[in-house]
Amino acid sequence: MFRRCNGDAGARETPIGLMPAPADLNLSGLALAPTDLAEILDVDRAAVSAELQQIRQYLSRFGDRLPAEFETELSRIEGRLSGATD
Repeated sequence: MFRRCNGDAGARETPIGLMPAPADLNLSGLALAPTDLAEILDVDRAAVSAELQQIRQYLSRFGDRLPAEFETELSRIEGRLSGATD
């Protein structure tokens, strides 16, 4: 993360935010196949959508005490997952 902030490492845009480029990860000591790493860094849109529903359900218990920014960000993520733009 620090290298990325300094402009020394890459990232790719995903519906849930920036993901590191595989080449920028220190994987020394790990027996990790490239296909496994790709799967780890992949965003499962269906799983994230289901999790967002659970997050919404949990956050609903806070009612109007919850800052509006939470709802805004959840909606933005849902829009990116569905292919809509911000």
